Amino acid sequence: MIAAVVAGLSIWGAVTGFYGTKSWRPVKVCQASYLGDRFALVDARIAGRRHIAALHRLSAKRGWVVMWADGKVNRRINPRTAALVDAEVTRLKAKCLAP
Repeated sequence: MIAAVVAGLSIWGAVTGFYGTKSWRPVKVCQASYLGDRFALVDARIAGRRHIAALHRLSAKRGWVVMWADGKVNRRINPRTAALVDAEVTRLKAKCLAP
């Protein structure tokens, strides 16, 4: 469904590869499933700044990919799926950020 170059077998690896740093700390990581797919919303601190990224687990072999970060769809995601990514992130936020 979503293909991108920045992928990691773990959530940590995907976020590290996307932001280009190993020096980050998670504030909150929320995982959710939707129609059999796994997603994660990561609230992180990088160099003292807050960043939020949404990830999709492509498969056990390919791992996680950052599909959305800091309010924007990852530019490496196929533009035809941008609307789908926004819908998935909205669902993920509703689940993970709900009081």
